[in-house]
Amino acid sequence: MASTKSLEERMAENKAKQEKLKQEMRKLKNKQSQEERKKRTKRLIEVGAVVEKALGMEFETEQQREQLLAVLSEIKQNRQTGEQYSWGTAIANAVKRRLGD
Repeated sequence: MASTKSLEERMAENKAKQEKLKQEMRKLKNKQSQEERKKRTKRLIEVGAVVEKALGMEFETEQQREQLLAVLSEIKQNRQTGEQYSWGTAIANAVKRRLGD
């Protein structure tokens, strides 16, 4: 005849299972975060390569990259409509139009 486990033993086993599941969830979340970081890094590298190719220059120094950001972010005003824009938003909008978004 099999002995029945006490309530305390069953609770201890369930707590151990719970801890094991929590640890497994942490590992899975870490793995997911790692995969997302890799995808983002890959995307950033590819976009950077496209920008350098389109502009025909390399942005090797921090100063060059800061100036690129400044140029893309600088607010301009459309002389005809008076609307404000930046080269960055103009480029993003042009890409969206081409994609049909």
